[in-house]
Amino acid sequence: QMSHATGAYNALLCLYYWCTICRGMKPQTWRLFEKSAHVVIFVGFALLGTIGVILEIYNPFLELTTCWIAPYPPKCESDDYPDLPCENF
Repeated sequence: QMSHATGAYNALLCLYYWCTICRGMKPQTWRLFEKSAHVVIFVGFALLGTIGVILEIYNPFLELTTCWIAPYPPKCESDDYPDLPCENF
């Protein structure tokens, strides 16, 4: 889940450029907003990731290459993989 924070930081950077270049916002004004935005992004995504681990909702996804919110590991209910357990990791 923390990897999605990069998208949020990219959006924050876009917002910064839009505010300063297109709207003429002064850097001092932006700094007031920037500190709270960093806290919200970092704490928000860390909290989402932690809650997901506590609730055990993450499983291997996309051919076991990454973990994501998924009910069971891929192909666990397939007859081709009878030994693959259908339980959260």
